[in-house]
Amino acid sequence: MGYRSEVAYIVSFENAQQPEVAHKNYLMFQAWVKGHSVPITEDQSFASGIKQIETGEFHTYEEMFKDQTEQYFFRWYPEQSMIAFYNHWTKWYESFPEVQWHMFLLDKVAEFGGAARFIRIGEDYEDVEVKEYGDASVSMYGQLDVVRHISLSLPHESSTNEEAA
Repeated sequence: MGYRSEVAYIVSFENAQQPEVAHKNYLMFQAWVKGHSVPITEDQSFASGIKQIETGEFHTYEEMFKDQTEQYFFRWYPEQSMIAFYNHWTKWYESFPEVQWHMFLLDKVAEFGGAARFIRIGEDYEDVEVKEYGDASVSMYGQLDVVRHISLSLPHESSTNEEAA
């Protein structure tokens, strides 16, 4: 079955002083992202094949994200000049071309004037990874963060429990 992780990231081009520049950078980044592809087989490294689509051996951007759900999505938010990615239960191995594609995307964010926040939570309780890319002045803490809470599930109490007390 393999080790699974919950993974999310957001990419933002927010710039309150120059919103038109931020949106232009967002659109250029969007075009760049859509122009890159991912090898279909796991034995083909994305890093060795970073290129425009040349053969049928690569997934296009549209193929990669055609089956989106609330458990798995890659969404563009043009009005906010933002991108959000989420995968609830995935094998997130650095050797997988799809993972390499996402990490390459995040590494490129700063070149386009954006910022990103990446979070991965593994199956092990202590396995939490948080990375930030690009302009540190862009705050994304309210949009993506690790939250811990206690979940307590008790049996339903019936009237007979009150009588026994």
